Amino acid sequence: MANLNEADRVEAAGRGLVRLSVWIYLLSVALSAPLLDFYATFSVALGGAIALFNLAFLERFLSMILSDTANPGAARVMASFSFYARFGLIAAGLSFFMIAGWVNAPALLAGLSVGVIAIFFRFITVIRLLRKESYERAY
Repeated sequence: MANLNEADRVEAAGRGLVRLSVWIYLLSVALSAPLLDFYATFSVALGGAIALFNLAFLERFLSMILSDTANPGAARVMASFSFYARFGLIAAGLSFFMIAGWVNAPALLAGLSVGVIAIFFRFITVIRLLRKESYERAY
């Protein structure tokens, strides 16, 4: 990893975060399946799917906004609109499932935590790699 430039390192870290998020999502669904409770497994799967969708959208949206060709005024409007649109769609979807009685709230929160858990573990991995590179350069 020492011969990669900064842009390649950022892109590799993003790919690693998405891959790690998918693995944590699959693991959380697999761990909830033996509970034999459809609503708990469905809630974990739904929360994880929402978290993965938001993570993928955020990555794509930020790369578009932070590009050199982005207009700051248009980026601000797009960011506001996309935030409220995503929030409204997620709220409407969760409201539908909660009113139907298909969602277990603690399991939904566990599924929504997939992104946070992945970011935490990815951060630890990147810090460990940076410390290793700093140590190798120093000695």
